[in-house]
Amino acid sequence: MKLGFLDQKRLYTSVKILLIIDRRAKNALIKLQTPLNLD
Repeated sequence: MKLGFLDQKRLYTSVKILLIIDRRAKNALIKLQTPLNLD
């Protein structure tokens, strides 16, 4: 199964977007939990 160059680029872009979203979600969770941990 050989991916074309455009397909590879599209795949790479979507993975990058997913990673960015994942990182932001984790940061948001950490920010939400921090006040509770400081108690």
